[in-house]
Amino acid sequence: MNRVPNNKKVIFLLSALCCLLLVCVNIYQQKTWRSMDLIIFMGQSNMSGAGGDASAAPKLTEGAGYEYRAVTDPDTLHVLEEPFGEKENRGALDDTELLERKGSLVTSFVNAYYEQTKVPVVAVSASRGSSSLNGWLTKGLKEETADRLNAAIKIVFSDYAQYSGGIIALTAVMYTIQLYMDFSGSMDAVVGTAQIFGVKMPENFLRPFFSRNISEFWKRWHASLGEWFKDYVFYPVTMSKPMKKLTSSARKKLGNHFGPLIAGGAALFLVWFFNGLWHGAEWNYILFGMYHFVLILMGSLFAPLTQKINKLLHLKPENRAFAAFQMIRTGILVVIGEMFFRAEGFSACTGMFARLITKFEFTPLSAELLRSLHIDVQDFVITGITLLIVLAVGILNERGASVRAWMMERKTWIRWAILYAMILYIVLFGAYGPNYLPVDPMYAFF
Repeated sequence: MNRVPNNKKVIFLLSALCCLLLVCVNIYQQKTWRSMDLIIFMGQSNMSGAGGDASAAPKLTEGAGYEYRAVTDPDTLHVLEEPFGEKENRGALDDTELLERKGSLVTSFVNAYYEQTKVPVVAVSASRGSSSLNGWLTKGLKEETADRLNAAIKIVFSDYAQYSGGIIALTAVMYTIQLYMDFSGSMDAVVGTAQIFGVKMPENFLRPFFSRNISEFWKRWHASLGEWFKDYVFYPVTMSKPMKKLTSSARKKLGNHFGPLIAGGAALFLVWFFNGLWHGAEWNYILFGMYHFVLILMGSLFAPLTQKINKLLHLKPENRAFAAFQMIRTGILVVIGEMFFRAEGFSACTGMFARLITKFEFTPLSAELLRSLHIDVQDFVITGITLLIVLAVGILNERGASVRAWMMERKTWIRWAILYAMILYIVLFGAYGPNYLPVDPMYAFF
């Protein structure tokens, strides 16, 4: 009888334990996730607030019921109170009808419902054209998203005038993180799936946030798109006969550095104009492209001066502090560009940038502010931990160490323990469940 190798037994036992742990986690989360029942109160009955005596209403059982005001305040769940529907119906009803709204039965119903089911109620008043089901769907459910950062990003970008420059800057950073995680993660999945079928695809994101200037950043970010523009726009323009003649003539008058920049600048303009247009026929995308065109062109124009200044100050590329400064500077420029990219139109681009300059202040992240943005401290903590993991892997890869190769060299049980730990991390801290809606891949729209 053949004996099973010990390492295979260990792998089997670890796999069985991890599967059991996953089941336990799922059961625990099913018990701790809080579900709610939506009840729409319609018509002129006492249930919807007409008649009765609000002062005689029983005290609401703690946690039993909430009111959702789809028309007047779609971003907040209010603790249910009598007269129910008064604030939501204001504007749909005249003053006389409002005075008659002294209902008391909604609280009684919610208390009884909670006592029987142990499920909280979200009550919606749909009397006389107030909170329609359409209002619930469009203003309620669509505000809740599966991504931990998306809700806050959506709220601030859609109403930026209500927030200080500091909050706008924080939100722009959050959007840049969201876009990178979404797009880079999708490409990792594509590359990994291709390898399963024996197809090796090039990496599309080469740790772009370690870049020291904007030009380098765009060689690392969405590298395949950059290569396409270089092969089919930049080179055909610069290598055309008219441009070659222009470069030859300009080189004689302006020198070897500035001469070629005329043809190169014209080609670069077309690259970034089409890059913006490729994302969409909107002015904010065009501004996004022109912003990067100016940055890259200015970088090329001032390269000799920059080199002289660095030499004068003894700033060498291998200096870690100087390298960190360059990365942070590049990161700030990238975040501003992504703010233009996400802004809802050209006026929003200019308006948000103006608030960054003229209204910049660090608004305290109070509990009330976080609640209005549909985000909490837990979201920041989990996002921060995830970013630290991605940063650590990126630093190792940037130094030439392959984390994947290192894992493949480990013993089988160590490798699978790491993989299961990663799966458990996603299961425990992933943004999903009853309070989240799935978010489509962001780049599916381009």
